[in-house]
Amino acid sequence: MIHFSRNINFSIIAILFFFQPINLHSQEKHIGKILKLGDSLIANNELDKAIILFNNAIDEFKKEKLTASLVEVFIRKAEISVMKTKNSNEAISTLKLLETHCVNSNNKKCLISTYIQLSYYLSYNTDYIKSLEYSDKATVLLKDVDDWYLQWKLFNTKGQILSELGYRDQATLYHRKALKTTKLKDSLLRRSASYVNISDSMVDKDSALYYANKALDFCNKEKKSRICLIAMANKAIAYIKKEEYDEALRIIYEDIDFENLKYSVKDSLYESVLQLLGVIYYHKNDLKTSIHYLELSLDNFKKRNNATELISIYEDLSRSYEKAGNFEKSIKLLKESKIILKELTEIKLEREIAKLEVKRLLTIKEAKILNLEERNSKIDSSFNMVRLLSYIMAILLVIILSVFTTYYFRNKLRHYQLNEELSKTRFKSLRSAMNPHFLFNSFSTLQNYILKKENLRANEYMTELSGLIRNILASSDSIYINLKEELQILNSYITIEKERFNESFSYIFKIDNELLELNPKIPSMIIQPYIENAIIHGFSGSKEQKCLQLSFERKGQRMLCYIEDNGIGRKTASENKSKKSYTQHLSIATKNIDERLQILSKLGNGKAEVTIEDLINEEKQNIGTKVLISLPIIS
Repeated sequence: MIHFSRNINFSIIAILFFFQPINLHSQEKHIGKILKLGDSLIANNELDKAIILFNNAIDEFKKEKLTASLVEVFIRKAEISVMKTKNSNEAISTLKLLETHCVNSNNKKCLISTYIQLSYYLSYNTDYIKSLEYSDKATVLLKDVDDWYLQWKLFNTKGQILSELGYRDQATLYHRKALKTTKLKDSLLRRSASYVNISDSMVDKDSALYYANKALDFCNKEKKSRICLIAMANKAIAYIKKEEYDEALRIIYEDIDFENLKYSVKDSLYESVLQLLGVIYYHKNDLKTSIHYLELSLDNFKKRNNATELISIYEDLSRSYEKAGNFEKSIKLLKESKIILKELTEIKLEREIAKLEVKRLLTIKEAKILNLEERNSKIDSSFNMVRLLSYIMAILLVIILSVFTTYYFRNKLRHYQLNEELSKTRFKSLRSAMNPHFLFNSFSTLQNYILKKENLRANEYMTELSGLIRNILASSDSIYINLKEELQILNSYITIEKERFNESFSYIFKIDNELLELNPKIPSMIIQPYIENAIIHGFSGSKEQKCLQLSFERKGQRMLCYIEDNGIGRKTASENKSKKSYTQHLSIATKNIDERLQILSKLGNGKAEVTIEDLINEEKQNIGTKVLISLPIIS
């Protein structure tokens, strides 16, 4: 199944921010005209002129009373700066200035709206922890303000952030809350947007299709609005997941009116629909048409410079070229995608660490709620104990706050330290697995087959190599990986190395059936460097019939991996190291794994251990090496 971008509707909130009502007083009328002119400039993609217009308006009215329209000018300027620069730093600076005005004016609604926007753009910048902090601030202030529109914006923003972090169930709950706020007749488009967001947060394809159709129920009079077109695109995505490609194609050409759809700086609808067409034609085996649409999509996605979207379209286009037999372009696209892989890896690491922080905060909140409920029940049971319990509660609260404050700052420091260390070691591990020497030698082997006109072997080797590269890139998606996926990567790697060395060694896999059925999660990118050590170090210069044996077995809540070779042993291999510069990479990779295992153990999922044993015969001669890797099974 080809992967495609699901970020179509992430800008729905940004689109609908333009619909907030404006109160037309004397100052409001003038600013209202500025907003209309700014909207016209945005529609014509004249972003520089729009930014100048709104900057002048901010300078002109900065000493005047803070009105709803003036707040909208700040927000609109922030949105345009993101459209223009493709990052949210300037937008965040603008909103920080607006926050100061809101505080000075003691305007709660202004402050709530600013916090919601800051939460939105911080998540756009992958700063999820601060993003959730600002949404929590807005939630606290909203308790004292009766404003359904601000509630709608807050719930949708929080739902989008949780969806980005992978908490789809919680995201759906917030999108449902947003839907409940839109019961007025003049909020049909917002009801449609809420249903689109619910559809996007659904994993189940039938549920996603159901809510996409619900969104379209409110589009009878607004079929050409961007929100309704996005709902149509979500519907097409649901049919693609159901493998009903003809129906998905019909929706794009008939309901979306693809021929008249144009690129917009406000959202990625146009390029996403192009990508959907490429996916559909790939499955219909019309590869020429698929490549045409995917290349158009890539050109438009490059304008946005979003790492997640670019990786998705690179993968789709690479697969289409591979299926069409154009391996040269497929490899070229994979190489190009490596340039933005570091950025994507950092984004995914930020998400992983943010998910751990969110989980910790939710656990603390649940524990505090449960604790308070128990105390309240005790207070209700005896009225005479109310005063005494109040004193006790006050003392306990001071203690809890003191402990929590100390723990919070310690954990904050630990979080940033782990974030920095884990980012460095994961990037090193990925660079180790995809090192230039291995790729160069692999491509040299492929070139040799092609020159010898061994087309079948070249095709099989190319398929194995491209599959290995894709699987390694996919495994960088998370700190952990399923056992079967890890075994697939290891098998592909050994097969490629065996081919590279002219099948000069054999290998044996022994896997515990119970372990295979369990298919547990284990730390990713740990085992491969030790196999590489065995092949490069252990078998180098060996005159025996070389054999590599891998064994996997379960012991309690741990997985034991044995890597055994009958090579020259560590002592002889270390003597050869000074003679070969390439082997320095292997020792660096092993050192990096030791560092990463130490960091992973700090996350509280158990300690990983590695022991290496020299195999010696009766004549005290080295006859190989045995490595034992003990990894925790992640629940």
